[in-house]
Amino acid sequence: TPNSFDLSNVINDQIENGANDLDDIEQNLKLWLDASQIHSTNPLSTIENNQAVQTWVDLSGNGNHVIQDQADSAPILLESGFNSNNTISFDGINDYFIGSQNNGDMLDIGTSPGWTMFVVTKPNQRSSGANSIIAKSFHSAQDNRYFLSSYLNNNEPVTHYCYDDGSNTEFYPVTDFNEQILGFNLNRISQTLTGYHNGIVVGTAGSTTMGSSSVNIDANNHFYIGAYNNS
Repeated sequence: TPNSFDLSNVINDQIENGANDLDDIEQNLKLWLDASQIHSTNPLSTIENNQAVQTWVDLSGNGNHVIQDQADSAPILLESGFNSNNTISFDGINDYFIGSQNNGDMLDIGTSPGWTMFVVTKPNQRSSGANSIIAKSFHSAQDNRYFLSSYLNNNEPVTHYCYDDGSNTEFYPVTDFNEQILGFNLNRISQTLTGYHNGIVVGTAGSTTMGSSSVNIDANNHFYIGAYNNS
């Protein structure tokens, strides 16, 4: 049975903060995926290098696991993928994970006043099409969705964010083909979206619809990693 980690202990071991500094953040986590702990917090539950990953366990304790039971679409584990750490590798063609809660309700935002997401990634290719990293989305221009992706716009790499009512924002730059931390924070009270690249603010955007908690982000499509929608 999958368990949850104590995020405070794991992070504090590395940054040497106080023992309880991250407790408030930890209590609000909805999803935490770690390539060094794929199947559970049990170190004996491991897979081998270059083996397909069928289940990636959510370590937040919320049961928001992602799965892929089709062998030809399953990402693989690379030991020491980059920075001597385990990495989940997607082939850029048809590899992806889907939320394990197949009723489509997994990781709905609802009318939350705000949220933050971040990913550690290293792209090895980029095209003019949407290279989706995380998505809870319908087809293009539909409401009640969110996603984080990167792609080429006029041959320049951008990070693409979508939120709330189908609005979307692009921020420059993204360091191409290097290890990077991408993220964004959406504050619906101040009506501000802030994009981050390696901890540095790369852009902000705002709109009157962005801050509306009346926009219920409850897309009935599934949650994806490495895909945009089910088309």
